[in-house]
This record gives sequence, structure tokens and C-alpha cells, in this order.
Amino acid sequence: MPGKKEVDVNAAQGAAGQSPAGVPSPNPAAGTGTEINNNPAKEHVEPSGEDVGAIAWRSLFIVNELNELSTKMRKVTPETTLIWFIFLYLSLGWQWIGQTNPEFIETDQRLQPFNDFLKFFLSTFIYLCIVFVQVLIQMI
Repeated sequence: MPGKKEVDVNAAQGAAGQSPAGVPSPNPAAGTGTEINNNPAKEHVEPSGEDVGAIAWRSLFIVNELNELSTKMRKVTPETTLIWFIFLYLSLGWQWIGQTNPEFIETDQRLQPFNDFLKFFLSTFIYLCIVFVQVLIQMI
């Protein structure tokens, strides 16, 4: 800036590495013209467009390979499970076991309310039995 006097730090410290007050400088390289920069500006390196695309495609490739491996090793097929569940639960009439006063035969009491807990545990039990049978078949 015009009008301001600039002070050279290296010239003020002298060749002996001492400050103008005579106190030794903490920087041993002071006075030699080479200064150690203790606070370097952190440079942020951003990846190029190719790197970002390559990372995304690698991630998709890995996920796709894991998906293919998981379908090859699958012991329970969802389609078979659903077909057997519909057959047992609806076609054989096992849904009526979930009524509040269940009878194991089809009755004319279609308006009797269903117990939600019985329906949940009945459908879960049927589903787990179907899965168990499929796993046994795969092991044989």
C-alpha cells in the first residue's frame, strides 16, 4: 500500500536467527531466506469427472453381483411360498380358524368377527411351515 512502510521480517531478525529484541527465534531457518510455513493453506483436491463416474459404476457393479449371488443361493422362493399360502389359507378355508370362536369346519357363521391376533399368528405359522418345508426340500 502506498504510504505504509513494509518491514522485512528476515532483515529484522538478522543473520543470527534472533529477533530484534535479542531473543532467539523459534524458527532456526529464519535469516537464511527459507521459512518454514507452519500453517499451509489446505488444498482441497476434487476428483475429476471420470473418477466420480468410475466410483458410481463400481458400486453399481458390486451391488448387482451381490444381488445375483443372493438369488442363486436362495433356499426359499417367494412365488412358491405365496402360491402355497393362498392354497392353504384361502382355498382350504383355514382363514376361518382366525374367528373369535373358531371351529375347524366351515360354518354358516360368516359374520362372526375375526380375532386379529389369531389371524396374525395363524398366517405366520402357515408361512413358517411352508418355508421350513422348502428348506428341507433344498437340503435333500
